Formats: sequence, C-alpha cells, structure tokens
Amino acid sequence: MSETLRQYMIDELAARVRRNPRYSLRSFARCLGQDPSVLTKLLSGKRSIGPRLARSLGAGLGFAVSSSASYMPVPLDRFKIVADWYHFAILELMKVRDFRPDAAWVAGALGLATKTVTEALERLEKAELLAKQPDGSWIDLSSGQTTSMLPQGSHPAIRQHQSQVLDLAIRALDHVSPERRTQTSMTMAIDKSRLPEAKERVKRFRREMDAFLTAGDSHDEVYHLSISLYPVSDTTYEGDHS
Repeated sequence: MSETLRQYMIDELAARVRRNPRYSLRSFARCLGQDPSVLTKLLSGKRSIGPRLARSLGAGLGFAVSSSASYMPVPLDRFKIVADWYHFAILELMKVRDFRPDAAWVAGALGLATKTVTEALERLEKAELLAKQPDGSWIDLSSGQTTSMLPQGSHPAIRQHQSQVLDLAIRALDHVSPERRTQTSMTMAIDKSRLPEAKERVKRFRREMDAFLTAGDSHDEVYHLSISLYPVSDTTYEGDHS
C-alpha cells in the first residue's frame, strides 16, 4: 500500500503544480501536516510509510486509508479523462477468464460500439491506467485505484460517472433477470448525526463484497455494485408546502 500512496502523492503534487505553477512542495507539505524535508524523503522513497503515517497523509489528502487493503482514489486529473463508466469496466473485464485483448470482443461483451472501445483504450493509456504490449496483450496499471473514494459530487466528471451508473441500474432493472441482480431499497427515519458512521459502514460493506466476489481465479462476468443513501425529507424546511 505504501508504494501506491507514494505514487498517488507524486501524481497529486504534479497535478496541483499544473493547475498553479506557483504551488510548491512546501505548500503541499503544509497541506499534509508534514515537514518539507520529511515529505521529500517520502516522495523519493528514502523514508517508508507505515500504517499510522499513511492514515495521516490520507487525511491530509481528503480520504481514509485502510491498513487492510490498497484502495486508493484515482487521481482526479486522470479520472476526468476516463469518467465514462465503461473505462473501468474494461479494466475489470481484463480479469475475466477467456478475456481477449481485442476491441471488437470487448465491445460485444459490454454492448458498446467498437469505435467507442477503441477510443476508450486510447484514453486509458493516456491516463496511464492501461498499457498495450508489443505482443498484443494489455496490462492493467490501475494498481487497486478505485472510483469509490473520489469526493462525491465535487466535480462534473464525478457526477457524470455516478449518473451513468444510476442509468445502468435502471437498464438492468428492465433488461436483466432477477436471478442475475439484486436491487432493493429501504425508507427510514434516521438520526442525521449517525451519517458519518453510516458512510463508513457502507464503505466497509463495499470492500467486504469486493473481497468476497473477486476471490479466486474464476472471474466470468463484470458487475456493478451501487449503493445509495440519501434524504427524502427536509426537517429544516420552513417554506409553503401548499
């Protein structure tokens, strides 16, 4: 996990400098709560990143780091290139048995046009999430990066991605047999002060399901897991309900 976090910090610093050429390593160190000399050693690999430091760095970057898994957010600059849902579906499809590194085959498997897949592959390469080898094989470079840890709703690309996932859920409701899916919901009166803990429980549930469903080497299909938790009441509303 330490190498994944180190690379994420390197990418994040580079992205911030691109957005603001005056942004410095000292500014980045201040954001992370670290001494600049220490951060230099961390980025160069001259100092290791233990679990406690990883959690501290993750907090400074705006996400939680799990000591039990190498889940890391996709850098936003890269994610904007591959925000459409099928980019990550292609990466997951590469783990399926009998996978063929062929754009036409991938298009058929995902119900897309071959041109769409070809262009998606180019974007995945540009985002350094996939590499094509001289022998024709493809390599997944995403290294455990995930879209689930991106700041929710904070960027148009993230909203675009989540909107597409919801549209896919509706399509599945209409076109996929109940034996191959599960879509349920609950309506409940809640204590809003418990929402932070609820979000953490949802995160743990996602990862437990990921570990359970991806175990072994018999992958034969790509699935989406989507969980929604949202208010349907506004107890602070003081307007006219008529």
